[in-house]
Amino acid sequence: MEERNISDNGSGNFIDAQEVIKLLGRNWHLFVFFLSVALVIALIFYKYAPAKYRVGATVKINIQETTPADQFGNMEGLRLAPPPKDFENELLVLGSSSIIENVVKNLNLTTTYYVKDKYFKQEIYKTSPYFVELTVDHFQPIQTLFSIVILDETEFRITMDEKNIEIYNYTNNSVAYELPELELDETYRFGELIENRHMSFKIILNSEFDINTALDRKYLFSLSALYDQIGIMQSTLAIEPASEESTVAYVNITGNNIAKSVDFLNSLFDNYIFRNLEKKNFLATNTIDYIEDQLASISDSLLFTEQQLQDFRRNYQVLDIADKANRMYAQLDEYKTQQRDLERQNSYYTQIQEYFTRNMNSSDLLAPSSMGIEDPVINTLIGELTTANNERNTFIANNQQLSPAFATMNSTIESLKTSISENIRYSISNTQVQLNEVKGRISLLNAEINKLPQRQRELIGIERQFNLNSEIYTYLLQKRAEAQIIKVSNLPDSEIIEFPKYQGKSFPDATITFALAIFIGLMIPIAIIFLRSFLNETVRTREDVERISPYPVLSEILHHSSSAFQNVVTEFPLS
Repeated sequence: MEERNISDNGSGNFIDAQEVIKLLGRNWHLFVFFLSVALVIALIFYKYAPAKYRVGATVKINIQETTPADQFGNMEGLRLAPPPKDFENELLVLGSSSIIENVVKNLNLTTTYYVKDKYFKQEIYKTSPYFVELTVDHFQPIQTLFSIVILDETEFRITMDEKNIEIYNYTNNSVAYELPELELDETYRFGELIENRHMSFKIILNSEFDINTALDRKYLFSLSALYDQIGIMQSTLAIEPASEESTVAYVNITGNNIAKSVDFLNSLFDNYIFRNLEKKNFLATNTIDYIEDQLASISDSLLFTEQQLQDFRRNYQVLDIADKANRMYAQLDEYKTQQRDLERQNSYYTQIQEYFTRNMNSSDLLAPSSMGIEDPVINTLIGELTTANNERNTFIANNQQLSPAFATMNSTIESLKTSISENIRYSISNTQVQLNEVKGRISLLNAEINKLPQRQRELIGIERQFNLNSEIYTYLLQKRAEAQIIKVSNLPDSEIIEFPKYQGKSFPDATITFALAIFIGLMIPIAIIFLRSFLNETVRTREDVERISPYPVLSEILHHSSSAFQNVVTEFPLS
């Protein structure tokens, strides 16, 4: 084989491309050999390497939520709507370790099953002829391979020989201790407990599997730590938003088994939707539980007062109360209600007056309407004061205290405070007059009631207590019904648009595998040729002589590589 050094020409400034091409062409057989070897290796790798498959789904996460009170009317007193959600946060929740932990536990992914072929081990899922039943409260070796050979329908042989073993406690999910070496080589019956200090489990035969197909095959299984498995599943899971404007996400997972990946995504969505629905129902459920407790308590009181009323009427033979007494007690209840309202108003007005006395910032002051007090003048003034305070705070936040508008705003606020204080003083005085009047009426009415016969007064008291308990009981029944309607009407905020399905083989990729093989098949001979040329220090061709010598070549002496024959022309006439 002819070969020559590649070097600079006489000027030493560039490499002759034609010479490089000639050199590579003279060594074409190297390219054929290495390309052939690389493509054969790539074909074997692509055909027999453990494959990884991509399974994907599309899920829509609804962010805008409807308040239950908007759906079923004004359910006063119930605040059962969960706080608004954020799309990006929900994507993080979907792939969070807490949800994946539930999936791993539900699918028992801490135990992995394999079948061994001639070259590789392949993960199997739901097609294993056996399954492992762990003793949960016992130590177990993790990250080790147990080999199972099925002998017949009743017995199997289990072997294991590993070094540096971690012994795991599934009760608290932590490594209990380590062993330098652990061996096992025994024959057991299916369902028999395999137990020693470091392990405890049973091998259960899968009754739905044809045992005859498993007799000549070698099976493996391994145990892994819970949080290790969670990390593995998280690393293979990809969650990406479909676009910036939508709340649709693509969820993909790459794994060795298609059925396992499909089950994983389905269980992931089920757990996420259940968690979301449970969170939405949390307030409604707590409300229902609270009402149930209150109903149980008031039910006892209602039964007691009902029985007390019946016993009183039976013992004292009192059938009814005079209309006059009923009207008097009804009027008394009305006056007491007025008294409570006036006292609440008076307390509120006094609180506002103290507020301004301390000259505090009243931007967070509650308007009378929010306290059930109808006073249009004070309502309007406090509304204006709140707006003015907010504008003043805006000036302060923007460092505009020296602005003339800021001074004007301060004057406006002081003027509003003065107006409100004057109205408050008048309202307090007026409320106190009304309160004294109502108290006087209550005193007069109580005096009239005290003139009633004692038995009538007692009966009226029992009836009032009974009616009060009955009203509270009816009210609680209504609120429980409302909360139950809200809970039943809650729907998941997420929906699966495209269910998990196979989306193709992710590894090994045919294009990448064979492109890499071609690249390596070309680069190796090129490297060999250039290396040999770089290390060559002998003259091999006529061009070598012409390049290093200023004199012309007069003639060439032909030769042949074989030295076994002296007469080259006779023996090799075409050489």
